[in-house]
Amino acid sequence: MAFSPENQLIQPAQYGGYGQDAKQIYGGLEGREFNSRCPPEVTKDSVIIAVLGPNDWNSNASPQQDGFFISDFYMFHHLFRETAKTQHWLSCMKPQQLVAKYSEYAHGNKIVLDKALLGEVQDILIYPPKELLERFYSCVMNACKDTKGTGKPILVLVFGHGIRSTKSVIVGGSGPHTSCDLMTIAKFREAILRSGANPKVTLLTTSCYGGGWAQSTALNITALAAVNERQEALSWPNSDSLGRYCGSRYATSVANSLIKAELGELSSEVRETVRSMPTYAELVKVIHDTLLKEVDLRPNNSISFAAQDDVWDKEWKNRTGIPMSKYQQKWDMLKSVPKGPTGRDFAAASVRFSNELLLSSEEASHRLLPLVAEYHQSLPGDASSPKNHEVESLCRRLVLGQSMSDGDLELLAGTIRYRMEHVMGRATMYKDHLEVSFVDCSAFDNDEYQGRLNNDPKKAFKWSQIDGVVSHEQLFDEPEVHEGLVFEKGNEYVVAMLTESGWNRERVEEAVKELARMSVLLSAAYRTQRKYEFGRAASVREKLKAIVQRTKGRLRSLSPSKHERKSLDAAFEGLQLTRPH
Repeated sequence: MAFSPENQLIQPAQYGGYGQDAKQIYGGLEGREFNSRCPPEVTKDSVIIAVLGPNDWNSNASPQQDGFFISDFYMFHHLFRETAKTQHWLSCMKPQQLVAKYSEYAHGNKIVLDKALLGEVQDILIYPPKELLERFYSCVMNACKDTKGTGKPILVLVFGHGIRSTKSVIVGGSGPHTSCDLMTIAKFREAILRSGANPKVTLLTTSCYGGGWAQSTALNITALAAVNERQEALSWPNSDSLGRYCGSRYATSVANSLIKAELGELSSEVRETVRSMPTYAELVKVIHDTLLKEVDLRPNNSISFAAQDDVWDKEWKNRTGIPMSKYQQKWDMLKSVPKGPTGRDFAAASVRFSNELLLSSEEASHRLLPLVAEYHQSLPGDASSPKNHEVESLCRRLVLGQSMSDGDLELLAGTIRYRMEHVMGRATMYKDHLEVSFVDCSAFDNDEYQGRLNNDPKKAFKWSQIDGVVSHEQLFDEPEVHEGLVFEKGNEYVVAMLTESGWNRERVEEAVKELARMSVLLSAAYRTQRKYEFGRAASVREKLKAIVQRTKGRLRSLSPSKHERKSLDAAFEGLQLTRPH
């Protein structure tokens, strides 16, 4: 997909665009058309602010874990180098230490950080993990003040894990993800408003659930997000030849689109017709088509965009603040990744398979293999999802017969157990308790379901409203340190189950409150269950079901099934619903 020299009418809603009206599908953009070309504008110097969220606690920064965010960060740093005069690139990890520990980081098949490139990254601002987020907010606020009245656009790039319930992004912190600081929509908005200015701000994020920023009516900014508010962003897969995750597919699409835009402007056809230039609406279309037709052919892809003041037919460079920068030349300068597996393996002696079971590493590996197979049959989500990187890397090493440390085997055992028992098992209990006709959580394919929602905007809108209700309650326990990262399939399953239940909003809210009360009882029971090894998990499940059955009469005093059923379509018709910010 290339930029067209001819003017066309483009509907941004078809390519992930959202407007400012929260009461309408696509934010009021449905059916609205904008020109793909406009008169050229003189773009003043942009201000670029980028923040790298991950820390290196427990080797989080490894290319097999959160390293793909680092790849995105340094890929854009390389492309934007020596462009805008004012740039602030913030991190809590020194690039020299990353290279010393992990050797190199790649984006696709290109090395974006290694020992040879350290001379290019001297401008990275390093702050203590606990200070990083506040430094970022201050940087945004000061940039808004400094550009007041100048017309200079501000480009903000954010790389880090997204949180499904709030759409927040994890930034800094010195421990596991559950204890780190969160960049929130409200705080980001406050940083802009405290400047007293009305700046032109563009946010580009590769975070999971980043579409929540594009769809939030609390923010009046231009936004380019890797996914919609329901989905997790995907990295390039961990291949046998590379042995690591190499940046996000969306970042690749943006980079390819910028190269296309630059090459288009340098063509003789455009030079002879400088009376018109591509608009932001056309850039959105090109990024969308590049992702779906050239980079990632999965049919359930869905990315999100927003335009400040809903102005889509403005020249894309002026609208976004993205400078032109000899992108193709810079990309070609990066050396290609040498093929071959990477990473380190360690010998293991004994493994804590559970609180009461100590096994040799050989026996632990033997017992884990069928559990890994069962785990993958339960549809845990795409292996390229950031929150699956760690567990999938460990599964790969186990299946390939590579030696693993005690800690790695314990982490794999704890993660699989947490996800299958404490999340998917509990989610199915919720469904059975509410007596909803729906598949068990282990048979639910959220990726496929989200793909169907992408083609059904009305149901997707209902899903978002129900998701807002579910997000206000804690229905699942957060994982302990040895149980890996937060696993969102349980919440996604509950939202989908309630979306398909046919219940109205009032009954959905009653059901969620009932599940929250049930969650308190199950959490206490599950804390006891964590003392049991895998072999006894089935018997523990039966005990949990017995606990639920004994309390069922009290819990179901407000059961939705006691009320007359009402069509969800009718219930949502005409409601003044607001999109969760």
